[in-house]
Amino acid sequence: MKSFNRIRWLNNVAQEIIKDYDLSDITVADIATDHGYLAELLARHKEIKKVYATDISQKCLDKTNELI
Repeated sequence: MKSFNRIRWLNNVAQEIIKDYDLSDITVADIATDHGYLAELLARHKEIKKVYATDISQKCLDKTNELI
């Protein structure tokens, strides 16, 4: 349940970013992406052209690559 709440919270964060900013032809960086959920949610938005996800953990980056 804790993981689901985190995903729901990240979805709300992504929706706030999308709502509050002009995203025309934008590039986004998710620093310390961890599981990659926020990067994945933002990558779904059609106006966001690129999403970079970084982390010091190769395991986290592998998870993010699988997710996206």
